[in-house]
Amino acid sequence: MVAKTDLIRSASMRDLLEEIAAELITTNVENDEGYLSLPLLYPGGAGAVVRVRRDNDGYIVTDGGDGYREAEHLGGESAYSRIAPVIAAQHGVGFDGFSMFSTRVEREWLANTVLFTGAASKSAVDRTAERLTEERQKKAKSTFKDRITEAFGKAASFDVEIRGASLRTYKFDARIQRGDHISIFELVMPHAASVNNAFVKLHDISRLDADLTASVMLANRAKMDAGEITLLSSAAQHVIGLSDAKEVILEAA
Repeated sequence: MVAKTDLIRSASMRDLLEEIAAELITTNVENDEGYLSLPLLYPGGAGAVVRVRRDNDGYIVTDGGDGYREAEHLGGESAYSRIAPVIAAQHGVGFDGFSMFSTRVEREWLANTVLFTGAASKSAVDRTAERLTEERQKKAKSTFKDRITEAFGKAASFDVEIRGASLRTYKFDARIQRGDHISIFELVMPHAASVNNAFVKLHDISRLDADLTASVMLANRAKMDAGEITLLSSAAQHVIGLSDAKEVILEAA
């Protein structure tokens, strides 16, 4: 026999879960079109909203082009247009060049279709953001090599491994060897993972008993906050920009 207190607790938990579910998914209706705000976030922080409208005795589900617009804000609409059809196919929905959508579905498939459409839209924007990051990093790395080569010529070597004080081996973007003195340059992209990775490596080699100068070259100083630059400054002797003059790069060595 179930105790009364257990029934009360179960009912209380059920009420709590229903409250949470109502907070996670909100709905609205405008001009006979339904809107469901899902607990899925685009890279820019906006929530995914799926539209539902009647089509005779079925329903049409779409993201209303929100994914495309989010990609547009990232400057990646062309990449999105290439990525979205593949993502749509993987999620079992369509893509018309602008909106993620489903063809007409019956009521029993409606919930799944709403979920798949929202997930496809978010995934396509996520992949677009990743592609843009990869492309920008590749371009910055190419420019970095050009700048270092221009400044140091054959004294420069790239993608080198150095063992830190912890005996862990790290790969650095460039090393300048002039006599017994070594200068290390690390390219840092404007995102937390790149900043944190550079800090860990630079902090470790800063504890070496060696004639070594470590410098950070920022791919885009304008997109980094003061705290990130201060963190990097605590582990490197110089923090310079990718577009700084040749003389600044030379002085950092």
